[in-house]
Amino acid sequence: MKKKGILSLFANCMIVDGHIRSIICDLQRNSYHLIPLSLSNLFVDKRYIHLAKTFENVSREHHHILNEYFEFLLDNELVLELSNISELENFPTLILNWNYPSSISNAIIDVSNDYHHDFSLEFTQLEDLGCRHLQIRFYRPPAINEMEDISNLLFGNNFISIQCLFPYDIGLIDKIRGIIDSNIKFSSIVLYGAPFNKIVYDSGGYGKGTILSTMDNILDESACGCIHHKYFSVNIENFTESMSYNSCLNRKIAIDKNGNIKNCPSMQKSYGHVDNTTISDVLKNSEFTGIWEINKNTIEKCKDCEFRYICTDCRAFIDDPLNEYSAPLKCGYDPYKGEWDDWTKNPLKELTIQYYNLR
Repeated sequence: MKKKGILSLFANCMIVDGHIRSIICDLQRNSYHLIPLSLSNLFVDKRYIHLAKTFENVSREHHHILNEYFEFLLDNELVLELSNISELENFPTLILNWNYPSSISNAIIDVSNDYHHDFSLEFTQLEDLGCRHLQIRFYRPPAINEMEDISNLLFGNNFISIQCLFPYDIGLIDKIRGIIDSNIKFSSIVLYGAPFNKIVYDSGGYGKGTILSTMDNILDESACGCIHHKYFSVNIENFTESMSYNSCLNRKIAIDKNGNIKNCPSMQKSYGHVDNTTISDVLKNSEFTGIWEINKNTIEKCKDCEFRYICTDCRAFIDDPLNEYSAPLKCGYDPYKGEWDDWTKNPLKELTIQYYNLR
C-alpha cells in the first residue's frame, strides 16, 4: 500500500459512528459495512484520510493494520485514491437535506370486521394530500370483489405503490394474481401466517406485482414495531430523512380498524374518526405532526447506535411509556455491546410488555 496521497470516501458513502463501532453506508449500492471506531477516526471530517500523516502518527509495528484497513476500503470501492488534498474540490459532497413535496407521503389502513371502510372517500382524501404509498392490512380474509373494487379505485389516481396484507389462503393466490397483473400499482401482496416463507409469484415488474408468503402471523396492530436488521433500509431517501425526522412516522397517517385517524394504528391517541373528521383537519393539529420530528438523534439508546439512520423506529411501543424519547420496546440490539438479543426475553422489558398487553 502506498503511503502518500489521499483516500477520499465516495460522495455516496457515509460514516455513522456508534458507541463502540461505526458503519459506512453505501447509499448507491444500498449496503453497509461495519468498521471499527479506530478506522472511522482516521477520516478527517468523516471524509478523507491523509495517508502520509496517518502512517507518521501510527507506530511502524501497527502499519500492517493500516494496510488492512485501506485494502478493505479499496476492495469494497468505498474510497478513491487522490494525489493530494486539493483534488477534493473536484468531488463535492452530497447535500443531505430532506424534503418532500406534499403533506403526507404514506398511509396505513387497517381492515377487520369491526368497521366498513369507505375506500373511495379515504383514497380521495389521501390523494388530495399528495400521498403516494399505501399499505392496506386485512385482519380477515378479503373478498375478491372487495379487492377488485380497490383495484378499480386505484386506476387513474396518483398513488405510486400499494401493498396489501392478507391471512394466508392458498385458494386466493390465483385470484389475487389476476388482480395485480391488471394493475401495476400493486407493489406486493403479503400472505401472513403461511406454512413457509416464499416468493409465491413474481410478475417480473421490477418491484411490482409480487406475492409473498411469510410464516409471521399478524393477528392485529400489536404486531407492529419490531426492530431488526432485516428491516434496514440503506438508501439516500431514508438516510437523509432519518437524520432529521422520525423514520417511521414522518409524513405518515393511519386509519385503524375502527376508522380512527392516528399517527399509527398501534398508537392509543386518536385525532378523530374518518366518518366525521377530514384527514386534512388532523394535519392542522401540532400534536399530530410534532411526533414527526422525534428522530434517532434524540431517542435514548438510538442516539448511540451506528444503525440509527438506516433503521426503523416505533413510538407506539417504547421501553418507558411515560417518556416519548424512550427507545423502541421491540429492539433487541445493544449498541453498547454490539450484540443482538431476543427483546421478548429481556427481564428489563417484562413490566412494559405486560403494560402493553403484548402476546
